[in-house]
Amino acid sequence: MGCLGNSKTEDQRNEEKAQREANKKIERQLQKDKQIYRYFIRDEFLRISTASGDGRHYCYPHFTCAVDTENIRRVFSDCRDIIQRMHLRQYELL
Repeated sequence: MGCLGNSKTEDQRNEEKAQREANKKIERQLQKDKQIYRYFIRDEFLRISTASGDGRHYCYPHFTCAVDTENIRRVFSDCRDIIQRMHLRQYELL
């Protein structure tokens, strides 16, 4: 026989299970919300960058964090591309 003082009742186990399920549901919703917010912000930057209507587009959106070195390389590469295009257009070479 086990120690009765440490055993959980069936109600306690059910309550804990229900709490875990609720936490999982909340986490899934938060992940969806994060995606919605990320794409909203991206779309706002794209809208602003193309608002001039002259066909020039200098916004290359990236979702990244500073520890993702490969993605940071892509970001820097795109920055270099934007700068080169701006200079080529400035001197009417593009």
